[in-house]
Amino acid sequence: MRIIVVLLLAIIFASCNAKNHVLNKDEFAHAYLKALQAKHPKVSFVLNKDLSITSETKEGNYIFYLDNAYRSYQLEPDSLSKVLEQFIAPSTLLYGEKKKMELSSIIPIIKPVDYIDQLKKGHQSIEMATRAYNDQLVIVYAEDLPEGFKYLTKKDFDSIGITADSLHELALANFYRQVPEIEKYSKDGRYMLGAGGNYEASLILLPALWMDDCPVDGDFVVAIPNRDLIFITGSRNKAGLDTLKRYASESYATGNYTVSDHLFRWNGSTFEKY
Repeated sequence: MRIIVVLLLAIIFASCNAKNHVLNKDEFAHAYLKALQAKHPKVSFVLNKDLSITSETKEGNYIFYLDNAYRSYQLEPDSLSKVLEQFIAPSTLLYGEKKKMELSSIIPIIKPVDYIDQLKKGHQSIEMATRAYNDQLVIVYAEDLPEGFKYLTKKDFDSIGITADSLHELALANFYRQVPEIEKYSKDGRYMLGAGGNYEASLILLPALWMDDCPVDGDFVVAIPNRDLIFITGSRNKAGLDTLKRYASESYATGNYTVSDHLFRWNGSTFEKY
């Protein structure tokens, strides 16, 4: 009987360890690779030494950086399948059947300026449609589709046959119409806005949507450390500024889809580095 109990305890202990084992980044990259191969069996994928994954198509080379996916997995280590499914779903936009572009689905998205450098590394033959916002941020344009964001290339932009200014105004109008209802959380002249989890940082492109509802002491100052976060206070609110600096630093260091660890101040027409 003692032997049986010991064996049962060993089995239970081993199964608990297996369940709680958190994959390191190398193991996660191999799991990501297997999931991609299963999703797109006709596409050749290569796992690189830096743990990115590359594929080649007629349209160009694509590279998957796994930092955001791995961070999400670390936050939910028991949800590997869920995280892989979430991050791999948009790949159908690259390898699936090509669909006609819907102009009404194009929206602007705020990214850090080094995003362009990352794209040049990953999509060596693909030039993105972009517009400078300030010296820290850039606007990229994407179709907002159920599978995810399909970013517009320079080739896509040329096929539309409109000017860069017209594309920008079109994207802003679409964003204004499509952005989810904004949720506001406030305390002592500090605010956090929620807009569905994908659009928060881009709310700086439509300040009229929220400025009237967020009275501040001084000029508007925002922190947008990640795609899904925007914090707001006033330039004369010292406590608020200290809080935003801390939020920007901590969220940028630990969050997904990072944008900036700087604060930005409204100058009457745009937000500039504060």
